[in-house]
Amino acid sequence: MLLRKYLFVIITLIAFTFFSCKESPRNFNSNLLGPDQINLVNLDSYNAGLLQKSSSFKTVIETGSSSTLILGNYTTHSGNLQEASILIQFNYSSIPDSDKSDLINGDATVIDSWMIFTKTYAFGDTTVSQIDFGAYKINTPWTPAGFTSDSLTNFSYNSDDLSLQKSLTDSTNIYRVHVNSAAIQNQISNYANSIQDNGIYLKPNAPGGTVWGFGSLSSSSFPAIAVVVNKTGSYTDTLYFNALSDLSVLSGDLPSTQGEIYLQSSLVGQSKIWFDVSNIPAGAIINQAKLILKTDLSNTVNGTVFNPSVLTFNIADSISNRVDSSLSPETITQADSSTYEGDITTFVQKWVFEKNNRGLLLTPQSGLSGMEIFAFKGSDASNLSQRPRLVIVYTKK
Repeated sequence: MLLRKYLFVIITLIAFTFFSCKESPRNFNSNLLGPDQINLVNLDSYNAGLLQKSSSFKTVIETGSSSTLILGNYTTHSGNLQEASILIQFNYSSIPDSDKSDLINGDATVIDSWMIFTKTYAFGDTTVSQIDFGAYKINTPWTPAGFTSDSLTNFSYNSDDLSLQKSLTDSTNIYRVHVNSAAIQNQISNYANSIQDNGIYLKPNAPGGTVWGFGSLSSSSFPAIAVVVNKTGSYTDTLYFNALSDLSVLSGDLPSTQGEIYLQSSLVGQSKIWFDVSNIPAGAIINQAKLILKTDLSNTVNGTVFNPSVLTFNIADSISNRVDSSLSPETITQADSSTYEGDITTFVQKWVFEKNNRGLLLTPQSGLSGMEIFAFKGSDASNLSQRPRLVIVYTKK
């Protein structure tokens, strides 16, 4: 009997607790949290109508460290002609003493010679089997260090085309360019007599739509030259010499289209984007900030080998476009075929803390290789939803 009473009491307490919990929860007024209350805020530049600006420009830099030498002409969709040319010198220091002596004394001659390149890349019309260019003796001393597209202004070369037969072996991608033998013999004689020789300039002959890329000294597929030396009645030697120095230069202007911004490798084309985030409280903590860009697939052009990623830097000086060296760049990658996204939380946090927002600098991650053109919708795109977008989640008190 006593056990039944205990069971009744326990069941009653459980039932009371259960039905009490079924009551609607009390509404705690946010004012009860006091002045230190924490609020999470979502800010979308598109929905909030944040002011923004964007622009594109060409940056003149040296390209001597590139792993790819590019050669050819390409006309952009906006009609801008871009020309890729190559400067190259060969290292004749390994020539055997007997051959060198015979060439200097006139007892032997160069009867054939051909430059050897390994094709690693194509841009534009990738179906062509040949590109049209000439090879010219360079008159102006040069080095890869400090040489840019601006250096071509004071650059001099002979007008006589030294190139002869050109052939590409498809199975190995070895590209041979036969050149005037007397010119190569003169280069070797200059080396033997310690006379400065400035090498050969490869330059496209006419506007076209194709650019080829070859391995440079900075790659494992570096250029070389084969030289056939003949001493009548004595010997015929085929000698091989590696490149001593090389570089390629891309000259011309970026594409230009209303409502779009452009990045381009090798040129080097870059863009700036600025968002007005001045309404974010100074003490706010940026939990996340994401940059979203929409691509124009019709104006984006990729080569046979390319890196689709974009680097974003915090700008320290918007006049000189100097980037903030205290912050590492962030990578913007493809989210889908028409969208690029990337995290720029550290940049936005610095803008808010220091009240010093100079915007973002965008550049191809592989800025010195190939000719890739990235076309993005800009801040003046007619479709507002396609403009650059900044989505921020921040915490404020």
